[in-house]
Amino acid sequence: MADTARTQGPAGPKGRGTADLVADVVEIVAANAILAVTAEPGTDIERALGDALDGWGGAPLWLRPDEPGDRTALLRALYEGLELDGPRPRTWADTEDRIGDALRRQQRLIVLPAAGRLRTGALVTLFALWKVPDPFEWPLVLSAEAARLDRLLGRPQLEGLASFIHTRHRLPASG
Repeated sequence: MADTARTQGPAGPKGRGTADLVADVVEIVAANAILAVTAEPGTDIERALGDALDGWGGAPLWLRPDEPGDRTALLRALYEGLELDGPRPRTWADTEDRIGDALRRQQRLIVLPAAGRLRTGALVTLFALWKVPDPFEWPLVLSAEAARLDRLLGRPQLEGLASFIHTRHRLPASG
């Protein structure tokens, strides 16, 4: 992936401010696509995302899975964040089906402010929920330090997820 100042899509990240991040959020919400937001170490990505999402005006679901950031933690965060009622299903498949149905029904913007902390299996599960039965059913924002997210998305198991990133937005160092 190129690290250019202003490109869109798989070619590289956009390097612009909050107003442009709002525009990127609006774009991926309209397309039910995936946005990757990155920055250099020390940049407050979550604050910049919060400012941009305030400017967007929607009601995103912020996901902050507990450590260790595995599949179980991700599914628990989704289950609780989507406020699913009733007893939790006993199997992984039933849990994922219930969460997937809720995501498609609610059409919520899902925001992972620390996607770089998730384990590969959790991101594989998230991508499977996003693309099945059809991709582009709900919007998703992944954010992390640039090198960390690039390293994570470079793993062979996450090739599919990386290929579906619609827009990459690199925050300026002060962001």
